[in-house]
Amino acid sequence: MTDFVVEGVGLTVAYGRRTALHDCDVAMSAGTITALVGPNGSGKSTLLSVIAGLVPLTSGELRVFGRRPGHNGLAARVAYVLQSTP
Repeated sequence: MTDFVVEGVGLTVAYGRRTALHDCDVAMSAGTITALVGPNGSGKSTLLSVIAGLVPLTSGELRVFGRRPGHNGLAARVAYVLQSTP
């Protein structure tokens, strides 16, 4: 992996038998604006939840500021604010 703020390869997340992300790659650099665009149910919120350390990966490798999501040192650097909750 390189010097991206967020970098993931082969990200897969499944909720039981339902796959929300399949073999997704992501790279986000510091100082840039990144937009996640897609239809409902395409995995946008799941990807953000994985980056925030709220949802575990089923497979793949993800680093946020060079650490695995959910690492104690990331809590002060990563924020996730939902638009709405069901």
